[in-house]
Amino acid sequence: MISIEEAKIRIGKNCGSLGAQLRPIESSLGYILSMDVKSPIDLPGFRQSAMDGFAMIREDLENGIREFNVTHEVQAGPTSSIPLKNGEAVRIFTGAKVPDDADVVIIQEKTEYTEQKLKILEYSSNQKSNIRRIGEQIEKGSVALAKGHLVNPSAIGFMASMGLQKVDVVRKPSIAMITTGNELKRAGSDLQPGEIYESNSLMMSSVLAHSGFSMNEEKKINDTLEETVNQVKLSLDQHDVLIISGGISVGKYDFVKRALEENGVEEVFYKINQKPGKPMYFGTKGSKLIFALPGNPASLLTCFYIYLLPALRILSGHRVVEHIQRKKLVSDFEYRGDRPVFLKAFVIGDSVEILEGQMSFVLKSFAEANALVYLHGENRILEKDCEVEVISIT
Repeated sequence: MISIEEAKIRIGKNCGSLGAQLRPIESSLGYILSMDVKSPIDLPGFRQSAMDGFAMIREDLENGIREFNVTHEVQAGPTSSIPLKNGEAVRIFTGAKVPDDADVVIIQEKTEYTEQKLKILEYSSNQKSNIRRIGEQIEKGSVALAKGHLVNPSAIGFMASMGLQKVDVVRKPSIAMITTGNELKRAGSDLQPGEIYESNSLMMSSVLAHSGFSMNEEKKINDTLEETVNQVKLSLDQHDVLIISGGISVGKYDFVKRALEENGVEEVFYKINQKPGKPMYFGTKGSKLIFALPGNPASLLTCFYIYLLPALRILSGHRVVEHIQRKKLVSDFEYRGDRPVFLKAFVIGDSVEILEGQMSFVLKSFAEANALVYLHGENRILEKDCEVEVISIT
């Protein structure tokens, strides 16, 4: 049995960023760029008005001219070249191409305009041009988004504005899950004495989706060695990561560990000094990662947040940094135990409440939680306003 920190270290040593893939930008949300994105164009590609107003020659204004003839009107969109002479102005709208001879746009709020006659009501020599220069946002050939950048909605919009259709990203792992247990039945079926509804696969699929990943395959198997061996082989042949729920303890009908051995999986560790989730297994087969997690729902979900999710993020190119905060307890709490423990909790501001229902089979408290409180395992009474370590799970 190893420590929590040692388990994290061993998993990290066996994780590396997966290869690159070219994806349409509309489906690149949540991916990490595998190389720099360079702009194929200047943005904007022309001198662009930043305001609704009137384009003119600044020299006229500096010479004291305040009345102009308005010769044209330009809106955003395709336009031909418009000549501009001294004493003339062009009515222009935000995003429109500024005439080549104009070097300032006076906003319409500082003007009086009637029947092609324009009067400037307010001007100073430090007046901004209100003209976006060519390439002001990004110049052609320059790095728009750097390798390692997480693609967010704004990045997708930025790439689209440069005319990009596809982008190189680190691919995300293909994930399979095997759920074991003869007692488990799908929702909608009638339960016989001794049977329960299976929830781990749907919960895992949901938490993966919430974290930006997909469950690519899920299989429910019976508690037999032959079926376990065969399904492990099939899943490892087709996927990068295999998650197994249940069957990893030492009971008579727990066949997972033996099935992994028969499939050539190399054990990295088995059992962690923690509560819940002690009987967790991690192994590898080549570049494939195998996480065999306890079947109790709270144990499985705790192990996901602490170990599995960081591994998936590393595979996907993320720079994983553990964010542990310190919050004050809203009430006294007595912990009796000699193992480090992760407790379901709810954070509000700088305070944290440890919830009722900490048993490993209880999901109700997990459904109400937005954090885990991490206690290092000493028997002690924690008083109200005592600071504890908190890990966000939202």
